[in-house]
Amino acid sequence: MKQKILTVENLCFSFNKDKQILNNINFSIEQGSLCIIAGANGSGKSVLLKCIKGLLKPKEGLIKINNIDVSKDINERRKKIGLVFQDADSQIVGQTVEKDILFGLENIKIEKCEKIERLNKVSKLLSLEEKLKTKPRELSGGEKRRLAIAGILAMDPNIIFLDEPFANLDYPGVVKVIKTLLLLQKEGHTIIIVSHEIDKIAAHSQKIILLKNGRVLKEGNSEEMLPHLRENGVYVPTVNNEIANIEELSWLNR
Repeated sequence: MKQKILTVENLCFSFNKDKQILNNINFSIEQGSLCIIAGANGSGKSVLLKCIKGLLKPKEGLIKINNIDVSKDINERRKKIGLVFQDADSQIVGQTVEKDILFGLENIKIEKCEKIERLNKVSKLLSLEEKLKTKPRELSGGEKRRLAIAGILAMDPNIIFLDEPFANLDYPGVVKVIKTLLLLQKEGHTIIIVSHEIDKIAAHSQKIILLKNGRVLKEGNSEEMLPHLRENGVYVPTVNNEIANIEELSWLNR
């Protein structure tokens, strides 16, 4: 049995006392897995990521990484959890691809040689080594998304969160991002994706957690979760009015 890398217990969050956004959220995720957090718009998906990451402060609840309680240690959570936002442009600040990847490393006290080593590793891993001197605005949508991932990956987090990673991407861009995520998982990273476009990645995930009205409605493997997703406002493709089987959902086979 694999070790649980992330455990969330009784997590609650509200912007004010009259509007509860998250209600007693409980789940755990295994080391090295790819997990999807799904749900209709307004179900609390993005707020949940921000609470776990440390960008929002939960009202109550526990957050554990490798069975260590880090609920009150925001710096530890921010160090061990990388978050790639839906809008890749908002996360890109460097004048070139190279400078953007190195940006987050500038405030970390590591040797210059290690910075270069990390730059070379992530740029090769994400197929950006030929783009290092390119200005980010000249990149395609898929390349910008990979650059945002590279900047996070260079910080060497234990867990990578991605908020709607397929938003506004064309077919080649979606396929490249899927391949990138599977490669990162193969390298040992734990990937957690928030998305309502589960048809793009469900075939490759080990767990889907379904949120509804700020609660975990159900969780399980992708195949058993497909009917529940469709019943709760998440798009699932159909074939002859029947829910597509999990193998048919893979965008890598099209």
